[in-house]
Amino acid sequence: PDRFRDNIALVTSAEYDYSIFQKLRGKMFVDFGSVAPVWELFDLKDFKTGYGFELKTDLDDNFAFQFQIAHSREGLQLYVGTSSRFSLLLGELNR
Repeated sequence: PDRFRDNIALVTSAEYDYSIFQKLRGKMFVDFGSVAPVWELFDLKDFKTGYGFELKTDLDDNFAFQFQIAHSREGLQLYVGTSSRFSLLLGELNR
């Protein structure tokens, strides 16, 4: 069985996003949830919690770099990534 999937999932997340410098942002987050095949099998003792911190910098208008540290019962995890962003102008939709 997949520990992150089942017929029913109940998950909640909270994030606090803040500016550190002009192009550097920080984020603290916590996640809480569980999965079960039927509602009757949900039990609070089976819910898992994860939490962490992220640093993200916008290198320019189209590219970002992010560094994330997260902790759960599975231990400490490190994520490093990049992302490109694009925008769709609403005016182009009317053509």
